[in-house]
Amino acid sequence: MRRLTVLLFLLAPVANAVAGHHGWRVVEAFSDATGTYQFVELQATGNGEDTLSGFTIDATSSINLGNVAGSVVGDRYLFATSEFQALFGIAADITIPANFLATSNGEVAYSNRNEIVWTNDLPLDGVRSLAVDNLDTGTTPASAAIATPNNFAGVGGAAITDKFDPVNTGLPASALEITCSA
Repeated sequence: MRRLTVLLFLLAPVANAVAGHHGWRVVEAFSDATGTYQFVELQATGNGEDTLSGFTIDATSSINLGNVAGSVVGDRYLFATSEFQALFGIAADITIPANFLATSNGEVAYSNRNEIVWTNDLPLDGVRSLAVDNLDTGTTPASAAIATPNNFAGVGGAAITDKFDPVNTGLPASALEITCSA
């Protein structure tokens, strides 16, 4: 009995180390038409999913991840371009380059799994993203939805406003007038 207890005691840290990253899923992908303003978001589906170092988020290139501390179910991990961060005021956990996401016929994956794939265009209106419908299915079917970026610190969450629309950016109504000379 003592040998079994010692063996279980020695194996327990190994079991915990193995499970430290599997519970993250790609849940959202966003881009404007130029690929300048982009974000990708992961969501934790388990507690203690802290060991992300050595894994990547992959789209048109690969980005190496760093570890997080104290993750719980529902936590988010945000990858965004510096332009997105400046425009929307949400700090990314990791900065990605512009055009990290292909705006047409692309995919994004975490550690070569949990992909969101699009065979046409991403929503490019500056308001909607591709978002996962149900994390419990084991697959990631995605549909267009209002973008709601969140970082690991919990900043974000509210639907983003259309920063590309002159009405929402505080420009005068005259900026919307179109004149034509015949």
